[in-house]
Amino acid sequence: MKVRGIRTRWRAIAVTLAAGVALSLATVGLPALGTGAETLPACPNYSTLPVKPIAPAVKAALVKYYAARHLAPITVDRNRESILNLVLERVGVHYCRNLGGGRAGYVGVVPKQATAAVMVHVRHRAYAVTGSAYTFATLAKIPGKGWKVLSDDTGP
Repeated sequence: MKVRGIRTRWRAIAVTLAAGVALSLATVGLPALGTGAETLPACPNYSTLPVKPIAPAVKAALVKYYAARHLAPITVDRNRESILNLVLERVGVHYCRNLGGGRAGYVGVVPKQATAAVMVHVRHRAYAVTGSAYTFATLAKIPGKGWKVLSDDTGP
């Protein structure tokens, strides 16, 4: 009796969650689960982004950012930066199709006024809590402000 009550409760929770996800997807313009992945654009892939040697101004912004967080010194992986597509990285939620065909979403952080954006793989002193010493920093060139670090994350 007790096990059946727990199963019923979990089933009710699962149904509620599934309905909420379907409603959320419909609200943002995505079709219900199981359809429509082929109509989404391909997700950006870090490994295929164009790269170039890191610009001195980008490196200076990174050094300042990580020093302020007591994570210096830093090194930049292969001393290069990956060029981001401004349209694909604008502030807001973006939905796309993964390489395997499934749907995905990510949050862009590049403001509308940015004239350029890059992602840099940075090694720094480890974060005290997570122990992670590698992050992907996203930077944007903002008119009148120069290069600013918008985010850093352990994955691109």
